[in-house]
Amino acid sequence: MAACPSCNRPVAMARPSCLYCGSPLPAEAVEEAAKGAEALRAPAAVGEAFGRDEPATAAPETGPRDNRLLLILDLTAAPAVAAVAEALGLPAFEAHQRVRRGGYQLQRLDEADRVSAEAERLAALGLEVVVVPELETRAMPVAVLGGGRDDEGLRLRAETGPLLVRAHEVFLVVRGPIAREYQAAPHKRKQVSTASLEGG
Repeated sequence: MAACPSCNRPVAMARPSCLYCGSPLPAEAVEEAAKGAEALRAPAAVGEAFGRDEPATAAPETGPRDNRLLLILDLTAAPAVAAVAEALGLPAFEAHQRVRRGGYQLQRLDEADRVSAEAERLAALGLEVVVVPELETRAMPVAVLGGGRDDEGLRLRAETGPLLVRAHEVFLVVRGPIAREYQAAPHKRKQVSTASLEGG
């Protein structure tokens, strides 16, 4: 599996930037990740892709993997280095590097009971954690071409067809400040602005 030239983590998704550090990825790494994803969608070809003579059998639709969870650390709020070092059993320097990198960081992938216990332990030590079922992460991203809002939610035009996203299904992650400003009206007479919008 190809690795990110910046953080040296595996390139697991076919996207132009690294999932972990956000650095641009070389085209070869993205292409290799895309081939790996295609192999997962076609289990019969997996054995061939990994150099085995015998064909691989398709994985069952249900099984132990259905019960696995991802434990993700939320370091967007830059917690105290000492707290991260104690919770994760890391040297101070390595904990500092984790906090400095910030953002969402994958900590563990395991059975649900083990991940739940680990999540409770980390939360008790003051760290923010997010637990995600593994099956949810296997859904391929959908490119949205346009759309708008109505009473039901966001009605979008996607490559796969119409898509309705309701408010409780939206999770927005923003990095950096949010600029709020009034839309410019080029044909409107100049008026004295009596109200302003604060940034967020």
